[in-house]
Amino acid sequence: MRGARPPPWRSIPPTAKADRTPDRHPPNPDVSRDVDPLRSAVLTIGKIRAGTRYNAIAQKATLEGTIRTFGSHTKGRVKDRFHSIVGGVTESMEASARIRFWDGYPATVNTPEWAERVRKTAQDLLGPDATPEIEPSLGGEDFGRFLLDYPGAYFRLGTAFSNAPEKERLHDSRFDIDEAALQLGTELFAQLAVDALYQLEDR
Repeated sequence: MRGARPPPWRSIPPTAKADRTPDRHPPNPDVSRDVDPLRSAVLTIGKIRAGTRYNAIAQKATLEGTIRTFGSHTKGRVKDRFHSIVGGVTESMEASARIRFWDGYPATVNTPEWAERVRKTAQDLLGPDATPEIEPSLGGEDFGRFLLDYPGAYFRLGTAFSNAPEKERLHDSRFDIDEAALQLGTELFAQLAVDALYQLEDR
């Protein structure tokens, strides 16, 4: 996003335009109208860079962010609306914008057969409470690319201390791991390999 040189009344400050682009303003699509309410979509502008001096109008502003969805159709819809709204906002302010869009991680969607295999093996090995229901996550995961081409299942191994007053998430600097979980995880992986081979043999 580029602006002109001073004087200010003849410039198009990119910072002013950028103020219309974080996730509380356009180009964030209106999810209530652009996306099926039974689906999820999140657009986040997490980084804005502009200017080098406090008393000079910046020549350009750079915004970086992510689009996260659970399906390729929804992602395509949000992407189209993002380009459309950015174009409209910049044109209305007599400015211009260049969008570089990297198609990142797909949603990680387990193969039902192997997700059930993981559930059964974990319960047989660790008990019926070993597989609690959890909400889907919009976090990026490279295993999702593998699942596009090969059947499989991605699962989480709980590694927090059970008596911890607060259980911080994996990427939190305060996260602490209960290393006893690593032994359980190893046993589970080994048993899963055996059970999966028997399951394939019975087909």
